[in-house]
Amino acid sequence: MALMGVSEHRSVGRALSSNLKRVVASRYLWIVPVAGIAPMVAETITGQFMVYYLETGLHSGTATAGTVSSLFLFLGFIGGLVGGACSSRGPGGRWAHS
Repeated sequence: MALMGVSEHRSVGRALSSNLKRVVASRYLWIVPVAGIAPMVAETITGQFMVYYLETGLHSGTATAGTVSSLFLFLGFIGGLVGGACSSRGPGGRWAHS
């Protein structure tokens, strides 16, 4: 259906798909999620195996191993809050134009 005086553009679908392919193929698009997920995976793995390593490898007590492991995870949580606050206040952040 065409309106009088309005030209139709049929190549929008092709341009959209080529732009989408270019964006998905961009290396920078994949660096950000991997860089965000890697610390979470490392923190989870370290938190799970730290107690085992402290008990068997370093022969520390159960209470000491649990305390050290929970301290590691707690500091990671605090670091996430501080990092989120810093990134929100930076250029283009949530409070940048307040």
